Amino acid sequence: VDGPGAVAKIKEKDPHAKVEYMELDLASFRSINNFATEFNQKGLPLHCLINNAGVQTPYNAKTKDGLTLVIGIDYYGHLYLTHLLLPALKGSAPSRIVWVSSPAETLGKTNWDDLRYDHAENDFEAYATSKLWDLMVAFELNKRLHGTGVDSFACHPGTARTDIFRKSDHEKMSTVITDWMQWLGGQSAESGALPLLYCATAPELEGKGGTYYGPYYKGPLTANVLNTSQRTPGNPEANDTAACARLYHETTTIVNEIAKAKGLDQVTPLQKAAAAAPACAAEGKGQKAEPGEGLIGGVKKMAETVAATVSEGMAALGLTDKLKAGKGTSTAKALGATGGHAQLAAGYGEGRGTGCAGTLDQGPEASGEVEIADKISEGVTDLGGEKRASETAGSPAGAATEAC
Repeated sequence: VDGPGAVAKIKEKDPHAKVEYMELDLASFRSINNFATEFNQKGLPLHCLINNAGVQTPYNAKTKDGLTLVIGIDYYGHLYLTHLLLPALKGSAPSRIVWVSSPAETLGKTNWDDLRYDHAENDFEAYATSKLWDLMVAFELNKRLHGTGVDSFACHPGTARTDIFRKSDHEKMSTVITDWMQWLGGQSAESGALPLLYCATAPELEGKGGTYYGPYYKGPLTANVLNTSQRTPGNPEANDTAACARLYHETTTIVNEIAKAKGLDQVTPLQKAAAAAPACAAEGKGQKAEPGEGLIGGVKKMAETVAATVSEGMAALGLTDKLKAGKGTSTAKALGATGGHAQLAAGYGEGRGTGCAGTLDQGPEASGEVEIADKISEGVTDLGGEKRASETAGSPAGAATEAC
């Protein structure tokens, strides 16, 4: 690759362009590690990472780390690089990661017993699977990056006239046919780049990661129209959330196995992001029981919030000793006797009883649970004025809803 030559061509078209060439070989974990270290030491912002490298070489060729070359470059190299650059991406948020897939993803297939792809039958199979995995990890990463300001997108260029198939194994008739189809019916490389640029720069995509863009296609064939339209993957695996999570977990494990064996930096796999809390809960206005938790689970969540606030308020009002002395006296009564419940209600959070109410359906629960609910309900009423725990007629037992 003539990096300096590419820089010269860019500056020829735009003399004011700020371009720097840094060497990176995605077939070598050591090269990837060195590149990421050098880039991170520069302290530069990183607003977009486009994982665009792709090859379709003889399937039995290997990377310097022993991976099948196609899978090693097209998938594992990008996966390692992305994780090493995540601190820079997070520090530059809002930022984006763009994974380049292909209509060939429809023919990809994951062999869970051979994720290093040591037993591929042909190079196109390996290429199709690498593009399927790029899609899957793009979606999974976006979930795990939720709340960081980093969006992960997937896109594909359709069929574009580039050198990718010219560098493939022309001893195979399938490669020759694919190469000629690309040059006879493919769009220009510039047009093929539009989906990549759209995902990387379109303002309207801010915060809308986990989506897929590119020209229309059916199976591995593309019409090369509507280049920036949103697409649904053709391969069922890419739409299987459990498969995407499993692929991410197992392949980041392989990445760290290789890095450790080579004495290189290992990566920290991203954890699954916690489910987003309801808007009212995020504002401190209420608690919501998850579906299926039942009465006790829902009441528990509400009671925890109330109890924590009551404890703080009691200490502030000097009521702790009084409550210890009267062991049989309820908290609500003790507070009422001192006139302190109004102050605690204010400390509990303005608006908690107005505009946001957690409704717990008791349903035909055991009498003991109903009694507990009544006690909590009375306490909440005393603390805030409005009753938050109430029966909801006609709802399934154990249901929980929240109105804001």
